Amino acid sequence: MIHPQLRAVMLPLGDGVALASKSRPLVRELGGPF
Repeated sequence: MIHPQLRAVMLPLGDGVALASKSRPLVRELGGPF
C-alpha cells in the first residue's frame, strides 16, 4: 500500500513525465532547442 502523501506527490510527477514525453517529439518537429 502506497503512503497517501507519497501518492499525492507521485501523481503530479507522473503527469509531468507523461506531458514531457508527449511534448518532446512535438518540440523536435518544430525545430526546438531540445
